Amino acid sequence: MRTVRTIDFIRFFRQRLANLKQLEVATPSTCLYPHASFNPELNILLGAELDALSRHWAIAEGRAPMSHQATVGAFLDAHGGPAWKKCSHIDLLDRAKLETAQHARGKKKTTVDPSPRLAALQAAMDRMLAPIAKDEYVVLSWEQDLDLEAISQAPEITTSGVPLSWLQASRYGEIFYRYHRNAWVHALDPDPKLQVELYHVLGPDRPPHYLHHDGKRKLAIPEPFVLVSFERALNSFERSMAQRDEMIVGS
Repeated sequence: MRTVRTIDFIRFFRQRLANLKQLEVATPSTCLYPHASFNPELNILLGAELDALSRHWAIAEGRAPMSHQATVGAFLDAHGGPAWKKCSHIDLLDRAKLETAQHARGKKKTTVDPSPRLAALQAAMDRMLAPIAKDEYVVLSWEQDLDLEAISQAPEITTSGVPLSWLQASRYGEIFYRYHRNAWVHALDPDPKLQVELYHVLGPDRPPHYLHHDGKRKLAIPEPFVLVSFERALNSFERSMAQRDEMIVGS
């Protein structure tokens, strides 16, 4: 096992954070598409650094191997702040609707009918979400979404046997990885699916929220919020490692 001094590890990522902040100030965004601004250096490096820090956290915690997406989601849930514990009700329902439609058309090769999952999610959302969440034209705060823990323990969900791993895929961290990070790193795209470049300023941290765009409610996770969350997560991770002089960084 390869180890490094914890203080050196944290210092390394603090330098990465300082570099990201300099890019945020010094490098202007580039307009790639109508209404879309994108800072390639900042966005790509931010996605990559968060991915790397999450992986080292999982090793330090002795976590069982997970996908990169699940690792980022679990790390942000643990250290990124309360917004990252949320699951997107829109993403949950969209995934369930897609799977149900694919099964009905014979395109999803499974013996399990996913329609009860969709029914369970719709029933849970109807009961647990505030009435304002059902108005798709309202700018909706992330606080209106449900924590992963809350939705996973809902009676409608437990009785229908919806797997926790399936629910986790709609947690904000997994959504960030699947749509934002991958689009930033691999496609140089601010994100055509979620329209992350179109967002409202609802606070100094630019927190996540839903907006109505292109005929549908979409979740915006603004890049400034991801950068703030990276710093918050690094600080939290450092505190959790305070009693360890060294940490494992690889085999």
